[in-house]
Amino acid sequence: MSKELRDYQDVACDYIDKKLSSYRRPFVYVLPTGAGKTLVVKEIAKRWGKVLVLTLSAELCSQDYEEMVEDGMFPAVYSASMNRKEVGAITVATILSAYKHPSLFHNADVVVIDECDSINPADTNTTFMKLLIEINKLKRQDGSRIKIVGLTASAWRNVTKVSSRGRYYTTTTMIQPINRIPCKGGFLWSEIVEGLTTKQAMERGYLTPVQYYSSKIEGRLEINSTGADYTEESLDIWGNKAVERCLSVMKGCEEKWNIKSGIVALPFIRHAEALQALCEREGLSTTIVHSKTPTRARGEAVRAFKAGEIRWLIQCGVAVIGFNSPITDTLIWCRPCLSLRMWLQACGRVMRLSEGKEVARVLDLSGTLDTFGRPELVHLGKENGGYKTTVEGERGVLSGKPLREFHFVKNQRKKDEQERI
Repeated sequence: MSKELRDYQDVACDYIDKKLSSYRRPFVYVLPTGAGKTLVVKEIAKRWGKVLVLTLSAELCSQDYEEMVEDGMFPAVYSASMNRKEVGAITVATILSAYKHPSLFHNADVVVIDECDSINPADTNTTFMKLLIEINKLKRQDGSRIKIVGLTASAWRNVTKVSSRGRYYTTTTMIQPINRIPCKGGFLWSEIVEGLTTKQAMERGYLTPVQYYSSKIEGRLEINSTGADYTEESLDIWGNKAVERCLSVMKGCEEKWNIKSGIVALPFIRHAEALQALCEREGLSTTIVHSKTPTRARGEAVRAFKAGEIRWLIQCGVAVIGFNSPITDTLIWCRPCLSLRMWLQACGRVMRLSEGKEVARVLDLSGTLDTFGRPELVHLGKENGGYKTTVEGERGVLSGKPLREFHFVKNQRKKDEQERI
């Protein structure tokens, strides 16, 4: 049965439809995590007919496919993870399965990219960029071109710039809206439109309000050579200290709030497995998923967690972007990061509406809340009243400012670190 579009979803579909009808360049439409982007994807596919929907993961691919099936549409699926490789007028595909076979998809008139912030426009060797470039070449041979629209909740990425002066290199990492990240020949994305902010969605009752708790685990975290994240060694040492604190916080959550469903995020697989072992000893209801979990076991663990059969999902590097579990009401964030995108997406896991869920909770043990502030206060703005987009939040303007900056002598491995937040 077709779901009725909410007012802002209707506005989004009409806007995207109009832009595609007078298409000039790729553009992005922003809706918050949990605001129903899959419904917008479905509606655009219905209106335009020849559409390729590209997703980063099987989880997202499955969500988009199931939403269309509920509305009586039966799109093809091209995804090795879903054991299906079909191509039709409307095709939903995972990028890792699709990018090597551009000729299969050149008949599409529109490419919709779900969670388009996954694309790094500056790197033409990525799977997304390779596929888009090749499809566009094939379309030009037919005298046409592909129309590209991106949907996301977080239209920005971390970028790192390297400069040289005398004996020294300087590397600077900063947040930039994706329409400000240059690619070969200019910029991939021409425009970003924010249809609804996370704060507005909460105020209108479309998302669950969140309570935040911060209790930072102390420890020295060193920045890696790219400036984009912490070193594996320092994260490992920090994570080892964090495991027992995670267990204590999980038990406290059960005693104080009697939570229904919670996610715990840790830096590495070894930390997740250590926590799982402690939880089993203490009798906590848990399951674990990470990048090395076999596909079948991972699917079963996620199914049981979403069904409420298991209380805690301990994860590492998965179950963040596009992970849909409305009953989840608690996030224990124990993964220090320098990525606003990762922080917003992770907190979005607990914001979805669910019967009986009046409030969600985020317990930050990493200091990320201190760095970026509350995700629902992050939004897009305009630079000096013009058309260039900025990212703003509880801490003021977040984009275009160094998150971290290094100065180091050329030809030496040791790099001096200067922290600027």
